[in-house]
Amino acid sequence: MSPPRRYGPAVRRAVARRMAASPREHQEQVALMQMIRFHLPSVWQHTTAVPHGGYRPIRTAVDLKAEGVRKGYPDVVIDLPRGPFHGLRVELKRRDGVPSHVKAEQRTWGRVLNEEGYLAVVGWGAEHAFDQVQRYVALGAPHWRASPEVVAEALEGFCLLGEEIEGRGKRAEAAE
Repeated sequence: MSPPRRYGPAVRRAVARRMAASPREHQEQVALMQMIRFHLPSVWQHTTAVPHGGYRPIRTAVDLKAEGVRKGYPDVVIDLPRGPFHGLRVELKRRDGVPSHVKAEQRTWGRVLNEEGYLAVVGWGAEHAFDQVQRYVALGAPHWRASPEVVAEALEGFCLLGEEIEGRGKRAEAAE
């Protein structure tokens, strides 16, 4: 990505040097995901990304908004309880970013998630974010796990994802 032509060659060169010295947020996120995948495989299976930014056709953006994609939600989701937290959320920024690059919606989500028992953090580049993931994992087993009996009682009546789902779809109709 280069600056518009209205800027002089010196500005374009300076921007190009900055871009080369500091990867884009997308590149930082790819690097973070690779680090988690290869260095923390047990965490990788609990990790996903939320596709917010980037160019997309307007129709896709409208569809995503209708499906519930919300502005400012953190980029990386790790649904693995550790210590007193339910899960980790990482808002990834370029390593040369500044605090003002964290938008108001992102700060709001961070406060809400932290109040609800998640740990929401900002990662300034892939290495910093990976360090925060490692620190989170080091918190150890969750402190709040309920007994199997309490969990079984609480789950009564839910249609659990990953379990055999009875009475739904063509297979159930064919079996009847």
